[in-house]
Amino acid sequence: GDERFIVRVVEALGLVASPEGSPAFAVGTSALWSLRSNAKRHPKVLEVCREVLPEVKSDGMRMMLESIISDTCTA
Repeated sequence: GDERFIVRVVEALGLVASPEGSPAFAVGTSALWSLRSNAKRHPKVLEVCREVLPEVKSDGMRMMLESIISDTCTA
């Protein structure tokens, strides 16, 4: 598929920092679940996560992406 859509999901990870229970927090946690789940089944998702990692400025987003990549590589 088109990697632009995967990048948009990665960008939504920043919403995890929103107040718990808010719609934005729900979007962020859904993005985290989606990337974690799909990176295991779809090589393109994992590839895009690796490609965007060096560009991520937020420490929290970087940690989430590193965790997704690590979990996928050890699964």
